[in-house]
Amino acid sequence: MNLLFLVNLISILSIVIINNNKYMINKHIYIKKIGLLTTIIALYAGLYINYNFNNDVFGYQFLTNYLDINWGIDGISLWLINLNLILVPLAILSNWNNLDKEKIFIYIIIMILLGFIITLNFICLDLISFYILFEATLIPLFILIHIFGSNNKEKAAYYIFIFTLFSSLFMLLSIGIYIYLIGNIDFINVHNVVLSIDLQSLLFIGLIIGIAVKTPIFPVHTWLPLVHAESPIGGSILLAGIIIKLAIYAIIRLLLVNLSDAVIIYNPLIYTIAIITLFYIGFITLKQVDIKVIIAYSSIVHMTIAILSVFSGNVLGIEGSLLLCVAHGLTSPALFVLVGAILYDRYHTRFIYYYQSLATYMPIFSVYLLIAGLFNMGLPLSANFIGEFISINGIFVYNTLFAILSTFSIFITAVYQLKLTTKMLYGYKSIYINVVKDVNKRELLILNILFFFILLIGILPSLLTNTFSMSVSSLIYMI
Repeated sequence: MNLLFLVNLISILSIVIINNNKYMINKHIYIKKIGLLTTIIALYAGLYINYNFNNDVFGYQFLTNYLDINWGIDGISLWLINLNLILVPLAILSNWNNLDKEKIFIYIIIMILLGFIITLNFICLDLISFYILFEATLIPLFILIHIFGSNNKEKAAYYIFIFTLFSSLFMLLSIGIYIYLIGNIDFINVHNVVLSIDLQSLLFIGLIIGIAVKTPIFPVHTWLPLVHAESPIGGSILLAGIIIKLAIYAIIRLLLVNLSDAVIIYNPLIYTIAIITLFYIGFITLKQVDIKVIIAYSSIVHMTIAILSVFSGNVLGIEGSLLLCVAHGLTSPALFVLVGAILYDRYHTRFIYYYQSLATYMPIFSVYLLIAGLFNMGLPLSANFIGEFISINGIFVYNTLFAILSTFSIFITAVYQLKLTTKMLYGYKSIYINVVKDVNKRELLILNILFFFILLIGILPSLLTNTFSMSVSSLIYMI
């Protein structure tokens, strides 16, 4: 914890000093390299934690107290931290050459801060710290979209600000009630307190409003497609890859154990809303013409399956939800890099009907888009297949009807993903298409890293399940 804080502080101070140096030439190159180096050092720190993490121990490990706040890691948070540490350097690389030299200073600092805040969110062990860090991601995202976004960047920035701020007020009220009644906000102590059903219901409603907006699910989903469409590619990578996973993590930490009776009562309502979300978003996605919006809606479909799975309240469901979160956190950034970075950088449009017969002019890009699409559809031997398979099995354990309805996501994902790839890669030559360079080495590096982890987890899911098992089993025992 101290090392992580020190590295980020030194990095930001170094970037500020370099940016204010009037006599240094090519400052933006040094700023980018320092930012990338910082995130790689954080990744090496993550490797050290993984190496020393004991999968056979119950509870939290690496416990420490810093700033009067308890910090620790368990099997549930470990791989979400790993996902964050992998994505942040890739987010910096994704916008390596296509930002204004005068603004690169702001972009790198925002990326470092976002990565640091998200990591802290997964290791803090009390309600107040979790809430503050849960909402702290809003400020860097707002600045990022407002400065580096596309044509409707102001609208997108205010959308995410208003939706998140409004929903967070209900979450804050629930946490305030916790503090007033219990007087202690530590996760472990809160788990040991049994609340009345009426009070659990009140707290559940307040917390679920904030979580539903972050996920998001119907009818509070409207901000996500707009934000993804207008966000720079680095912002889309972190938002789709890890930030919306905070909602699943909040469900596990705040709802399943503390408010287990309320979860049982409201589960039919949550499942009904989630199924409506699946069908509504699935059909809406088929009508979209913006390629980034299609991928954004795809994220909502996958996260809805993760919500159905985690609320099943069994080991299969919770482990499947976490696996799906990690799998989606790798596949969705790959798709955003392909359609939001590679294509948009070359043609400067997101209109799907602009693109046709790309396989003729960009064969390497076409192969990668086809493979990423197959991963998104849950191709066997991919992490998505394992995540969806275990998630739907967990839903079957809870309720057969909801499980059958949830399989609609597999069908609808295949339909709109095949529509996207076939429309863009094949057909007659579009009159708008010019011959451009295929995927470059930097873009290949990003895609290869993401594909490597997708296949690794798909072939060896035990890397994750062995880590999850003790923490999820103890969670089920507490429920």
